[in-house]
Amino acid sequence: MFFPKGVEILLGSLTKYDNVTEMYLVVVCFLVTQVALLFAFRSNVIGDGLTSRLALFIPIALLVFSFRQQENLLFGYQINFAFTQTFGVL
Repeated sequence: MFFPKGVEILLGSLTKYDNVTEMYLVVVCFLVTQVALLFAFRSNVIGDGLTSRLALFIPIALLVFSFRQQENLLFGYQINFAFTQTFGVL
């Protein structure tokens, strides 16, 4: 809880507590998670038809960026969920 609150206070002091920057940070965390999962998926799926096998990755992308994450995306104070997801995958 220390690291997310520290980032929240740092962003708040830099942006005068503008939630839009926190929203962008949450989206960046989700993108980092998605890229890390893609690299892990590609290293496990080797062989012919890599493009067709990458279509199997679409449900994972839908889970990371699902509409169920709307509260985590819109409320900047819930940045700890994005950090937990990102650093858990890394």
